[in-house]
Amino acid sequence: MTTLAAIAARTTRSSSGPVWSCSVPHAGGGGQGDGHGGLALAGRLFPAVGVGVELPREFDASGVPFAERGRRTDEAIRVMRLLWTQDEVTFQGDFYKLDRVSIFPKPWQTPPPIWIGGKSLAAMRRTARLGDGWIPSFITPDEMRAGIQQVHDLAAAAGRQVPEDHFGTLINYALADSEAAALAMAQPYIPRGRVDESTMRQCTASDRPGACSRRWRST
Repeated sequence: MTTLAAIAARTTRSSSGPVWSCSVPHAGGGGQGDGHGGLALAGRLFPAVGVGVELPREFDASGVPFAERGRRTDEAIRVMRLLWTQDEVTFQGDFYKLDRVSIFPKPWQTPPPIWIGGKSLAAMRRTARLGDGWIPSFITPDEMRAGIQQVHDLAAAAGRQVPEDHFGTLINYALADSEAAALAMAQPYIPRGRVDESTMRQCTASDRPGACSRRWRST
């Protein structure tokens, strides 16, 4: 959030926000951080939340049961919205217990829109029930088009609506003088086992700047 605040102080139109695994940290810490960043961004903050990667050992290290990650994320979203919009919060849930808790400063937006990460059906359902936007990663253009329609359908069934401009995706890229050099640079940061090679090539870009730009426009 400190980095985002520094960027915000030097821009007037760009929007940005953190991506949290809300099943592990305490929602109060996230709410406080977004209060500071939200003031600096002056209405241009949109945090994204998800359940975390499909690696049970990461949850074991945090003392969080892997099977609870979805329910914890749902409750964390509710807690953050309460902290952002109320002066004093008392809350008794399955995972969070707050007794007259306040955070200051409040975000500029009341509350900031929360985008939901993940491309699973569970993530789409969470977006339809609780989210203001959907931002999956490692997703092909065809999967993204189908997912947007599914989120719209699920939201309509829940009596909600996700705005047309509240859909995005995280694009991983590496820029170098050649495609081979860019791929070599990117190798240490490519997550293993999340998607197959074909999907990886469709949803990432590693090449010269001009080639990456043309590729993004074509999709």
